[in-house]
Amino acid sequence: GRYKNWEGPVFWGSIPYVSPKNPSDSDKLLKVLTMTEGAKYDAVNMYDSMIISVGIIQWAERSQYCVSDMLGKVAETLGVQYVLDALTPALKISNATFKQNAKGKWRFFFLDERGEVNTDAKQKELFLKCSGEFGTWPESSKIHAKTWAASIANIWWDERAQAVQRKFCVDRMMWFLMPLSKAELFTPNIPNVGWHGAIKAAYLSYAGNLPAIADKVLKAHLAQTKHEKFSK
Repeated sequence: GRYKNWEGPVFWGSIPYVSPKNPSDSDKLLKVLTMTEGAKYDAVNMYDSMIISVGIIQWAERSQYCVSDMLGKVAETLGVQYVLDALTPALKISNATFKQNAKGKWRFFFLDERGEVNTDAKQKELFLKCSGEFGTWPESSKIHAKTWAASIANIWWDERAQAVQRKFCVDRMMWFLMPLSKAELFTPNIPNVGWHGAIKAAYLSYAGNLPAIADKVLKAHLAQTKHEKFSK
């Protein structure tokens, strides 16, 4: 795939998010949010500036370590060996492992003097074996990155791992809200049904991709609209 000056492997995924039979308010919000991000548990994007993004909301690794955090939750639930087994092909060709650091955070580590993968440069070295920019991919790097994409995608075939990812998303999706949107749309006194709930879900689906832009648009709308708040 390609986005602006970046390119790399992409797997659109094959395991769709399905709402529970009796969805909670959070499940309903998550359903709408995931539709803007592909809604596949095993989706892997390695063709933009975030280096690697994974899952039904496409959590990014660069600077945020969300992929590592999410895999860490899988390790804590299903056992770290489950994660290591799924990632064996990628870890082997990268001379790396996955474990907790001194602060208890689950992170990737090179098995040499490079140590913890805690910089953008190390993340590119681990996952891409190149800069990720358009036209900079030797065949060896393509094979390397595709191995990572396949290995991480394979983690999500187990329904228990899917449940971990679903909870991870529910627990973190409010990260996309900035102070204005929290105050105007997501205070406890605002219902989660009807137009209130629909607008909450629609807003969150935009904010999940670009929180600052969604906040800016909301601010402009509030300043100019003449309609009653939450009206049809």
